Amino acid sequence: MIVLGVDPGINCTGYGIIETPGKTLAFGTIRPPARAEFASRLLHVSEKLGEIIDAYRPEHCAVENIFHATNARSALVLGHVRGAILLTALRHGCRVYEYTALQIKKAVTGQGRAEKGQVRSMIGILLKIPVTGMAFDSADALAAALCHANTYRTQTAMRVVERAR
Repeated sequence: MIVLGVDPGINCTGYGIIETPGKTLAFGTIRPPARAEFASRLLHVSEKLGEIIDAYRPEHCAVENIFHATNARSALVLGHVRGAILLTALRHGCRVYEYTALQIKKAVTGQGRAEKGQVRSMIGILLKIPVTGMAFDSADALAAALCHANTYRTQTAMRVVERAR
């Protein structure tokens, strides 16, 4: 199974693609032009994400969900970015799953309140990749992909057991 993880942001959107059981295919960031208008920045994120999906053909897309924001404007902006990401993933044939930052951090580090550096370090350990210099946004996206891969595998196994009963 190929999973795309996405950490939404208007200035920097992180992405990470893994193939289960733990092979890293790609990761990086999408950075719209800083001076571009808001709608153009959303379009940039959508187009670049579409190119990534076309290149790697992930079946599933795990996106970090909004659980709180420092202010209403930040939440609204992030909501727009997430909307562009969700629509792009769906239009390119991905099944979309959403996880809170707490769920993602707990799945990767065992602690829901882990710091970004801890998440990045665990990504390096779990995926056996160098993380020195890796953007936190990329690490968070890979963490979302790992969270989904493990959650999906567990839920699938539980459904099999339930059907066998």
